[in-house]
Amino acid sequence: MTDREAGDGRLALAPMQRALWASQRLNPTEPLQNMAHLTHIDGRIDPARLAGAFASVVAASDALRTRIVEVDGVPWVTLDADQPVTEILEIPRDEADPWAQQRISEPLDMGRRGHDSALLLHEDGTASWYLAIHHTITDATSTAMVFEATSRAYAGDPPTFGSYYQWADRIAERHDTRAGRADAHWTARIPPPRVGSLYRHAVAESTRSTRLNADLDDDLAAAAEAALNSDYRMLSQELAWSTVLCTAAAVHLHRVTGCRSLSVGLPVHGRNDPTARSVVGALVELFPVDIEIEPGDDFLTLHRRVARSVMSTLSNAANGTSPRPDYSVVV
Repeated sequence: MTDREAGDGRLALAPMQRALWASQRLNPTEPLQNMAHLTHIDGRIDPARLAGAFASVVAASDALRTRIVEVDGVPWVTLDADQPVTEILEIPRDEADPWAQQRISEPLDMGRRGHDSALLLHEDGTASWYLAIHHTITDATSTAMVFEATSRAYAGDPPTFGSYYQWADRIAERHDTRAGRADAHWTARIPPPRVGSLYRHAVAESTRSTRLNADLDDDLAAAAEAALNSDYRMLSQELAWSTVLCTAAAVHLHRVTGCRSLSVGLPVHGRNDPTARSVVGALVELFPVDIEIEPGDDFLTLHRRVARSVMSTLSNAANGTSPRPDYSVVV
């Protein structure tokens, strides 16, 4: 038995789950951690076969079978042994989106199940699959893995995943050099002050959001591409974009608030070994990028300083070592 086991089958939350669960407990009536997708399927499918495929994916993942119960105020994980059910409904296609908006308005009950699956059959022979998964048991990469595995299971390929909680045990119990160095780094860090409130308080918190696309015209896109391959070059294109966005966020915060010392939260996927890449669960962590803006900085000078800070953060972003969330904005 490890330190994370209660002795009666209960498990402690993984380090990545704790902040997510705390956020849910602070807002118990709000669906802040519901990660939901409504996927329109243009073609005929076998509803029972899709439901069975998803059930096999859940059965193969301990994270997807997570229930969270609190005993004397302490949250514990138990693994659901019940067969997951995908509700099958007949709903006109033009009513699918309003139906989903209503469905997502209630927080998932983690004491019962961490996901909600429904297949909506439409009058034209097409279907829509609604799937919501609580953020304590998934991240963006894991959600993609669930869809991909369900597709393969529908085609007859049984799903296989690594164990999330065994992976979390190894993270909690390890004493390797990188983890020790990361712990020491974040313990010694003196965080910059928060920049204060940037937005008006919302009347009611929710997960509803609007995606706004900012299309680049051909000339601007070509200029951005050229800059990311010259003065703003990093080890990869993704890292180059992240660093530019961190720099832009710092400039914005400085101009709005006047602060010269600030911190930007940077998501780190945590899938840096074969075992982690095979696991469904909440692996992503947010790590702070501390930034100093000096008088006379131009954008390129500041970018180079931000790049050094980003690389320092990434070199100390060992799984399970993220410090408290004291950053002012997330990129």
